[in-house]
Amino acid sequence: MHRILSFLVVCGLWLNAGAHLVTVDGNPVDWPMISPAQVNLGHICRNATSNGEYVWKDMPGDERTNFASPDTRVDLVEFRVTADQTNLYFMARMTDIDLAEGDGAPMVQVAIDLDRTSGSGTEWFGGFGNTQVDPNAEWEYLAITRFGSGNPNVILWQTGWIGPSFVGVEAIDINTETIEFAVPWNAMEVLAFPQWVRFTVATFRANPSDDAWDTGVSNALDAVTNYGDPGSTHNTWTEVSDGVINYYFDVWFDPDAEPFPPVLVVGALPDPNPPYPEPANEFVRFFNATPGPVDLSFYKIGDEESIGAGEGMHQFPSGASINPATVQILGNDSTAIATNYGITVDYDLSDMTQYLTWATGNINLSNGGDHVMILDGSDTVEDVVIYGSASYDGVAAIAAPSASTEIVRTPYTQDTNDCSVDFTTVYVPVELVSFSASAGEKVVELQWETASEEENLGFNIYRAESDQMDRTQINAELISGFGTTLEPRSYRYIDDSVAPGGSYLYWLEQVDYSGSSELFGPVSVEVPMTLPTALDLSVSPMPVIDGQAAIRLAVPAEGFVSMELYDLNGRIVGAIWKGEVKAGIVTVEWNARDLAPGAYMLRAATPVGTLASPFILR
Repeated sequence: MHRILSFLVVCGLWLNAGAHLVTVDGNPVDWPMISPAQVNLGHICRNATSNGEYVWKDMPGDERTNFASPDTRVDLVEFRVTADQTNLYFMARMTDIDLAEGDGAPMVQVAIDLDRTSGSGTEWFGGFGNTQVDPNAEWEYLAITRFGSGNPNVILWQTGWIGPSFVGVEAIDINTETIEFAVPWNAMEVLAFPQWVRFTVATFRANPSDDAWDTGVSNALDAVTNYGDPGSTHNTWTEVSDGVINYYFDVWFDPDAEPFPPVLVVGALPDPNPPYPEPANEFVRFFNATPGPVDLSFYKIGDEESIGAGEGMHQFPSGASINPATVQILGNDSTAIATNYGITVDYDLSDMTQYLTWATGNINLSNGGDHVMILDGSDTVEDVVIYGSASYDGVAAIAAPSASTEIVRTPYTQDTNDCSVDFTTVYVPVELVSFSASAGEKVVELQWETASEEENLGFNIYRAESDQMDRTQINAELISGFGTTLEPRSYRYIDDSVAPGGSYLYWLEQVDYSGSSELFGPVSVEVPMTLPTALDLSVSPMPVIDGQAAIRLAVPAEGFVSMELYDLNGRIVGAIWKGEVKAGIVTVEWNARDLAPGAYMLRAATPVGTLASPFILR
């Protein structure tokens, strides 16, 4: 029998990244990330040196044809965003830039929303663009290229049309069909990282005054948009016919100012140990890398990499969120996972809604190879993890894990798009569920429970006085185990050789068929001089560090006791312990490692009443 290995993530620990150097010269060589395989899709990409890019692949030929058919010079086929500590960089590629400067040259406008708060900025694109951004993406700054006038820098408006200022640099190349431009962070009063930014992007034709050519109804000719229908075929008119570009996308810039997935997949168990049924026992862990809570209400998670195909993509429920530097778990069947692996999930698949605009099936991870993907509210692929035979452009796979082996990202903040580097494998075997001691008059009853057992010969009990660590085996014969079983099993042992008023430590030793052993504990217990006359409940240490908690309950009467943990909204998050006890002191050693740090409430129900105690986990 074994215990789960655990990994410690130190909040704020980031791999040092080399600066993502971009020379604004119209040469795309400084943008090395591979674009998504599908059109009208954005992806947060990373590489081996921890550089990041937001990469959007636009559908070619979807531009409006008011001035030419086709209008290749404004037909956006790719848009990218990256940064360093000094500048925010943009790159746009067109189908065919046949005019680099002067009347009719391409214009790119980028609305930059720094607070991502509805109604807090300006809604209109500039240069008589005659087009608005979505109310949720009203901008604090608006960047506009100046190829119409041939000037080498960028127009930057501040919300309320303050300015403009002329900042940064720009370049256009008719051979590479590429536009590059940079806006200094300090021109937008961004002086520190990490930083969230929301973007809305459109292309226009410019005149020599750097204003947009007039079409009569919205002057935007192409835009970054998936039309609310990822993978579909549309013309830009579908998006701008009402005068509003409703599509926007968010990029989180990490402490090194590199684009980084705010929510990452950090673990997955695709192949539960037979005969645990699949997919019921499959689960995925995900992590909030940002310093603030992330609203998951519009996030999706699934195993379908191709839009419109038959695997699964599911959306989180309304009100779902994840706290900073926190791991949460999505499980296919929370009851099965808790029973078989002793792991408490945060979201059961039944809590989620199928995201049918992306995929038509349910999540069911293939053992030989599959994808685990996270999409944000704009359907940006924030993270994609692949293993085994699965493939995804720009991402390398880790080998398919064996049965009951979880792939685990370590550390959680590493993302190079090479899963064989970012992930390791950890066996997720059976574990001891609980080990408790209950002290009455001149007797201590020990109880323990296993979720399942593997070649378990049996157990020994060791005891020591609490003021010394020289433990002694107290059972005359090995307490027989159940060999190999997938059923939960319960055990008890009575120690009647204790003295009133004594304090003791107990250890549990598990012995395999091979003779190897593992020691659990100790659990401490006080034998009362007299039986308690009132209920009392306490947890130590407080706050609980590294998940290890000692729970002490004084019970004045014999009967059934149960202990459960609740969040501050009154929802149960864990069943800690239950059993019949004598009047006396109950001590339970419990591991809360699968819970997110935060404040909880411990509740103990006894024959004579119920008590609650704060439970702070760090």
